[in-house]
Order: sequence, then structure tokens, then C-alpha cells
Amino acid sequence: MDSTPRRRFANILFRAIFTTLGAVAEIFAIALLFDISSPLYFIIIAFFLISITYLWDFYSYYYHELTKSHRGVAAIIIVILIIGFFVAMFMKNKIVVASISVTLVILELIYHKYLNEISKMFWAFKDIITVFFWNTFILLFLLYSGVTGIASTIFFLVFVFTRDLVNIAYCDLKDISTDRDNNFKTFATLLGKGHLFRALTIINLFSILWIILGVSLGLLPSLAYFLIAPVFLTTILIPLSRSTQVYSTTTVDFEYYGWLLFLLIGKLFF
Repeated sequence: MDSTPRRRFANILFRAIFTTLGAVAEIFAIALLFDISSPLYFIIIAFFLISITYLWDFYSYYYHELTKSHRGVAAIIIVILIIGFFVAMFMKNKIVVASISVTLVILELIYHKYLNEISKMFWAFKDIITVFFWNTFILLFLLYSGVTGIASTIFFLVFVFTRDLVNIAYCDLKDISTDRDNNFKTFATLLGKGHLFRALTIINLFSILWIILGVSLGLLPSLAYFLIAPVFLTTILIPLSRSTQVYSTTTVDFEYYGWLLFLLIGKLFF
């Protein structure tokens, strides 16, 4: 078997797993931040939601670069994950959560076939819609936990939105040539690399100031200060990747692991 397709397939699986576990870490981190006692149901849903959408995204994008056997294995994994997702959906009597989560998965699965054309018509549609899908799930998690008020929920969602926007916009850098060829209007193709890096730095600094403001106003718990550290690390790592010209998704996905790590440190020692 050709080593190049094998490496490509292994890379797809690694990226899907790493991104999925990052989403799980994010849910854990939010549960720690707001003292949510039983986040297991949402963690399970997040695992299936992200693993299905990202594996399908990678599978669709790299379909013609994979061998027939790799396509078959990927398709089987996706089917198993979808079955697991629907089983998990009805583990508890949360009909609204189940219905919205299923809708998000369906929308993500049909995105490449029906919504890609919209990405050629409207600037940043691809980026915004991806962030919107995930933020909708975070909103459900916070609302059903019942531990945050409306003002705190909205304030925190703005922070999550900025972090996910940085993640998605940065990840577009590796596909900027292909997106230009396909006339996809992403932030990367709109701004170009130089301006995008500056925009990401501004958003990162805004996120840090937003956390400080939220704690100062009493809209976020003081533990939120520990989220500044992973955001600051992302602010450093992104410009460093520019010098190497390697725009790996792990560069920004690491931040969500950092959320969990630094919040655990804050919980345990402060």
C-alpha cells in the first residue's frame, strides 16, 4: 500500500480525534468554570457531534486523495459514530437538546453538498456558520445547566465565539490556495495572510480584555482569569507558525486543552 495515502488517512483520523477531544476538554472546562455538577450527557453528545462533523468534513475534503479501502474504513467509522450519536441522544429525556443536536449534525453533513455554493456568495459564511453550530451547542449546555443567568451566558458566549472564530479563521490558512481556486470567500481569502494574522492578534487581545471585564463586572467567576493563560499562549503560537509556514490545526486546538488544564490548576491550588 502506498505510504502517502496511508499517512494522509492517519493524519485525518488524528486531526478528527484531536479536535474531538479538544471539544470534550472545552465542555469539561466550562463545567469547572460554572460548577456544573453533571455534564456527562453533554460531554457524550459533544464527542459524537464533533467527531461526526469533523471526520465527515475531512472525509469529504480529502475523498479523492484516499484509497478505496481507506474510504470504506472512514465510511464505516462515520456510520458507527452516527448510530452511537442517535443512541446517546435518547439516553435522557432531553427532547429539545436531542432535536437541536440532531439538526446540527444533519446541517453539518449536508453542508458540503448544498451549502458550499453559499460560501462562494457571502464573505466568511463558511467560518461563521461553523462557529454558529458549535456555539449553539454551548448555549444549550449553559441553559440546561441552569447555573448562569442570561447576562452571564451571553457574555461568556461572546468569549467562546471569539475563540472559535480564531480557531476557524486560522485553520483556513492551510487551505487558502484551494479556497481561492474554488472561490470560497473565507476570512483568509478576504484578508490575505498578513492582514489575517494581525486580525487574529487583535481578536486574541480582545478575548483577554473581555475576560478581565467579565470578572470585574461580576458576570464571570474569578476562576475565569485562568482562561487568559491559554489565550495568551495561542497569541504567541500563531505568529510563530507564520515563520514556519506550517498552519496545523493543533496550533489552535491546543487552546481548549489549555482551558481545562489551567482551570484545573485554578480549582486545585487557588
